[in-house]
Amino acid sequence: MDWIKAKNILIIALIATNIFLVYNSRNMIFGEGHNQAKSEYFYESAISFLKERGLVIEADVPKNNILMPMIMVEYELFDHEEIAKLFLGPEYEVINNTVFVYKDKMLKAEGNKKLLFFDNSNESVVHKLSDDKVQELSEKFLNEHLLTREGLVLEEINLNVLEEENLYYEVVFRQKHNEFFLENSYVHVYIDERGVFEARVKLLNVKGVTTQKKEPISAIEAIVKALGRIKDENEEKVTVVKVELGYYFDVVDSKVSDWDTIKAGTAMPTWQITLENGKKYYVTATKN
Repeated sequence: MDWIKAKNILIIALIATNIFLVYNSRNMIFGEGHNQAKSEYFYESAISFLKERGLVIEADVPKNNILMPMIMVEYELFDHEEIAKLFLGPEYEVINNTVFVYKDKMLKAEGNKKLLFFDNSNESVVHKLSDDKVQELSEKFLNEHLLTREGLVLEEINLNVLEEENLYYEVVFRQKHNEFFLENSYVHVYIDERGVFEARVKLLNVKGVTTQKKEPISAIEAIVKALGRIKDENEEKVTVVKVELGYYFDVVDSKVSDWDTIKAGTAMPTWQITLENGKKYYVTATKN
């Protein structure tokens, strides 16, 4: 990052801090009897601040906070031999212990935690694609490969263009813990007229919940905190289309540099901010 970008991010952070200080000062002056007025004042101030800096909010920004625990999660580890047989059949060939092939199909295992499946068959087996059809095919794929899980729900179906008129669908299944998303636990299925030609799998299992619950920072405060990163990585005008509270297991913050050695950790309450261009930003929601 060059000095100009770093300086701009620092300036934004300082201005955001001033907003928080003004808000907290009003809290101290007026007391608990004016919670609604204080919240509205902070919300409107933050919205104006963001708009002035080219960040448009077209999302429903939650205003009510709820107490949330942290959750303990662990990666689902896949046995290479069993999963290869499930995806490819019993006659697969082993390539360097992590890649398995059979005819036009290939399965790659990354650290026993992530699976990448590819089917390069050229035969067309689906004559007409629709949202209903690709949902049916993707759910059948999950069932056949024993990937269905409690809380793993269909989130979205995206129609994409690969080359010229070659269309394909991306079907996203996302893990939920209660009503909250659990990021980095998913199955992505890719479908065209050949059927399922690619899949990506990474799953987390919830092993426990902390007894202590904390109130998260507000959604609008999370957006303000993310503003520096958003402005640094996007065009001048940016639109926020979705803000959602859930859980995020941040491997970078786990203090273990080798992803292969990480088996479990703590997923923190986190705000997810989604932009119109599809980029997602995460802000830890717990107060220090």
